[in-house]
Amino acid sequence: MNKNKSDNSTPIFFSLDLKILIFLNFLLLIINGSCILFRFQALPKILYYYNFIEWIETKTSPKK
Repeated sequence: MNKNKSDNSTPIFFSLDLKILIFLNFLLLIINGSCILFRFQALPKILYYYNFIEWIETKTSPKK
């Protein structure tokens, strides 16, 4: 009886584990991508340039 129950539940747990693994894989890819950006300090530079461009736009735009 116990063996039969475990046999019936294994495919469900296996499919759940696969979904979780796929989700974790995507999460790790996102984390790795951001870590690489931070390692080369690309993200702070992108943010800095974006803020700088925004600042220039506010300075050069004609005031109402």
